[in-house]
Amino acid sequence: MKLGIVRHFQIPHNRMQIVDGTGFDAWAEWYDTTQVHARQVPAAGPEWGYCLCSDLPRAQFTAGTIFHGSIEVTPLLREVPFTAFLPRRMKLPLLIWQATSRVGWWLNRPSQRENRAQTKIRIAAFVAKLMAEHRDENVLIVTHGFLMQWLEKELVAAGFKGKVPTRPLGGTIYLFKS
Repeated sequence: MKLGIVRHFQIPHNRMQIVDGTGFDAWAEWYDTTQVHARQVPAAGPEWGYCLCSDLPRAQFTAGTIFHGSIEVTPLLREVPFTAFLPRRMKLPLLIWQATSRVGWWLNRPSQRENRAQTKIRIAAFVAKLMAEHRDENVLIVTHGFLMQWLEKELVAAGFKGKVPTRPLGGTIYLFKS
């Protein structure tokens, strides 16, 4: 079994924009619903028999651009939600809000909509589904940068070999083999 893991195309935005907690929440909502800017990438070849994709629009657009076949959309591949972690009155660059949101997730803070244990359970459920339903196929998986880091760990634990860079490039296929 061969897997190709792809991060969605990028969404241009100003990571240095100064916002408070409410502004960060509004940005996170916008980021989850806005369209991406495609870049020229080779289409996924015929070796990919199936595609599994996050249910967020940016991943669906990317999947439809690079894969020409049946695409199954699943919330199991959705990005870990961004949620403000610092005092909401603070005005900081988006970059800081993003980073501290991930720290809050790592620390399992109650302010986060999903904690680490929930993310691990969700990814484990995805890998179990993948192995049960697509064991004999080469599958393209379109998801999100942060989730890819944790998906890699689960796939390696399941016996796959492969690597995702810390900052994966949108539209690039990263290979995993069992």
